[in-house]
Amino acid sequence: MSEFSPTDPPRDISIEEDDRSIYETLSEQNDSPFQEAELNEIFVFAASYGYNQGLRLELDSKRALANRQTLSDEQRWILRSIAINEVDNRQILQDKKQIYIIAEEYAKGGIEQLSKLADRPDDLDTVLSTEMIEIGQRYGDE
Repeated sequence: MSEFSPTDPPRDISIEEDDRSIYETLSEQNDSPFQEAELNEIFVFAASYGYNQGLRLELDSKRALANRQTLSDEQRWILRSIAINEVDNRQILQDKKQIYIIAEEYAKGGIEQLSKLADRPDDLDTVLSTEMIEIGQRYGDE
């Protein structure tokens, strides 16, 4: 028997209640690399970034960011991949609720770090580009 039992995914993807303004600022700021991005796109990036940086943080107070149905198939698979890697077990795909809990916790850590980077005097776009190149070099030989 699997350690993960089938569960339904949540209706909405949730974030820390206080973090919504960070998402909106990143989406609206003229000098942001996320300018005009949908909030769900920023969420997936934040979850991926948080996972890569090892920044999983439990949510204290949840607030809906967007309906889960707004995620594309590719975005859903990114979140599933994070969960699979986190627990090192493909059986987690049966526990759709847990997939989103993991993604939401990494998104919290990721968005907090992105907010800190956005407050630095360096250009956020430059900082993220440099980090993405380093990640690509790290995983390029795999």
